[in-house]
Amino acid sequence: MATILGKPVEELGVLHFKSLNPVKISSACTVFAESEVISYISKGCKIEDVIAGLYIAIAEGISSMSSRIGFEREVAFTGGVAKNPGFVEALSKRIGFNPILPKEPQIICAFRGLI
Repeated sequence: MATILGKPVEELGVLHFKSLNPVKISSACTVFAESEVISYISKGCKIEDVIAGLYIAIAEGISSMSSRIGFEREVAFTGGVAKNPGFVEALSKRIGFNPILPKEPQIICAFRGLI
């Protein structure tokens, strides 16, 4: 999506915070979501609103899948996307609490009993 939006991945998280009117991304499929993004950009929507819409849609998907299996209020968020402040905020708003963020989320394989 960063390539389609013409922005480096590192900028996306910051641009999210500038959004005043997030667009609605309705597709769970990446290919269809990509088409929606292209459509919004061609209509002249602001990039920050498209990014915020993407983050909200992804956070909704994660929340929906997680609610099926259940998860504790203390949940760790790992991987590279955990370094994206915009997505962390979108996910936090959707699940209703702040996940635990390790200092280096990209290099955590597994941990137990730290909470």
